[in-house]
Amino acid sequence: MITFERFRITSLINCLKKEYPEEVAHALAFIITAQRGEDISGFEPTNDGVHYVDYIRNFDHSSRDQCVNVNADPTFIENTARSTARKLWYKLAGDKVDFNRDEEDLIKILEKYK
Repeated sequence: MITFERFRITSLINCLKKEYPEEVAHALAFIITAQRGEDISGFEPTNDGVHYVDYIRNFDHSSRDQCVNVNADPTFIENTARSTARKLWYKLAGDKVDFNRDEEDLIKILEKYK
């Protein structure tokens, strides 16, 4: 059975994939989900970002309620999202991390989507 949470996060990723590569979409979904204070247990760090391991493959639906239009330069997003998500993952796990200025800016930009 597909939980509502898996459906919601998969829908968010599918919406983001319309604008960004899959790895970036997963990273952005992680940051947004974490900022919302929602369950992030389905996400895992990768070599260069964070991936939603509970992503529903072959699920071509994206709920309009989950769609976000990130109002920032796409190149900036693509260059910053994965490192930001990875550092945020480790910060939430209790590690000390230092975000650079671009990563801090991205976190602020994404705060409005929580």
